[in-house]
Amino acid sequence: PSEPMPQSAVQPSPIAPQPSAIELAFDAGYRTGEVATMLGWLYVEQGQTALAKPLFAQGSLDASSRVRTSAQAGLKTIAN
Repeated sequence: PSEPMPQSAVQPSPIAPQPSAIELAFDAGYRTGEVATMLGWLYVEQGQTALAKPLFAQGSLDASSRVRTSAQAGLKTIAN
């Protein structure tokens, strides 16, 4: 059996889209929407609504109604 290539030896594809910071920090686990929403609110506090919007969009699809409600409130906040 061949040994796996060391992570440092793997080079990103020049044609594949690069993962976002949130994708690098968190896999598609069950708390991803919650973390995305929390990060979105931090961006809102800093006035960086363009960064918050996709995070709230991700959170609005979460299985938890509490997370969806918060994410939807975030989207509404930055729309105004």
